[in-house]
Amino acid sequence: MNLFNARIASADGEHLAENAFLHAPLMRWRSGTLQGLAGKPAIFGVRAEDLHLEPDAVPAQKRGSIKGRAFAVEPLGAETLLFVETEPGVECTARLSRHLKVQPGAQVELFFPSEAAFLFDSGSGRAVGSDQT
Repeated sequence: MNLFNARIASADGEHLAENAFLHAPLMRWRSGTLQGLAGKPAIFGVRAEDLHLEPDAVPAQKRGSIKGRAFAVEPLGAETLLFVETEPGVECTARLSRHLKVQPGAQVELFFPSEAAFLFDSGSGRAVGSDQT
């Protein structure tokens, strides 16, 4: 799982996990669950298989994104692993189609459905239980 330090932001009744490269609507949790986390640090997680290069793969209102620079591409036959540096020392791995056309050095934006998000308490490391399965 890709894990990133983030802050929980609250605006217009919606909650987001955000940092310089991450924008993630937190739709798996009720507002009451996240209210106590607003403005606080958390750890955001998303699995490699839930990331997409095509924004149309995920409906816009339910889509989060991660921006970075591709630094390695590893073809594995049926799929390809794309390694992205989001900021110095922070990496993200995406498991994508074998037909991937990204070269190392390219700036990329990866998209994921909000339902694929995971949250962890930054102090204890425990998962923040979602209101959806």
